[in-house]
Amino acid sequence: MTKKMLLHNELIKIMDDHNWKFLPDDKNADSVVATLVNVFWYLDPHRERFKERSIHLPFPQFNGYYDWKAQKKPRPVVKSPELKDQMDELSSILMIPWWNADHVGTFKAKAVQLLDGMAKYYKYLNRNNESNTQRQQNEVTSIDFLFIHQQRWKLHNFQTSLLEKINLSCEIPTCPLENCVLPSVILQWLL
Repeated sequence: MTKKMLLHNELIKIMDDHNWKFLPDDKNADSVVATLVNVFWYLDPHRERFKERSIHLPFPQFNGYYDWKAQKKPRPVVKSPELKDQMDELSSILMIPWWNADHVGTFKAKAVQLLDGMAKYYKYLNRNNESNTQRQQNEVTSIDFLFIHQQRWKLHNFQTSLLEKINLSCEIPTCPLENCVLPSVILQWLL
């Protein structure tokens, strides 16, 4: 039996213990349970990261099933698109009328709290991604400026050495780059 199956069984047991049961003919039972299992499975290796951001996730009993260390895998990373998918799945099952039954009130409150915690971390990830993107754009702009500055310096050095070699007694137009002086033939060639 896999760890995910154990998590599934634990969820069913807890739902039974708290009388969070479905009617026998309820067609939504499988999708609700499957979605919750998938959400808990996804969040399991990331709970510490949520805690680091002071985000409390309910259902601590579903912690420790996805053991990435035992599988000798690198620590999983919370990715914004994957988290968004899990949030969408959870919010879609929260619209099922079963959640409005009186006997499910505390379970629904915990599920909403779970969705809220996921949404907070999702916002944090997006702010962080936007900040990194902005920083990278600023770095590129700085590098571009440095490159342009270096190219102008090379052009200026080229113009100076060329003028030293050419002794012209004609009218020489001014180059817009750093006010250097060039013969019109050379100016046309460079620009």
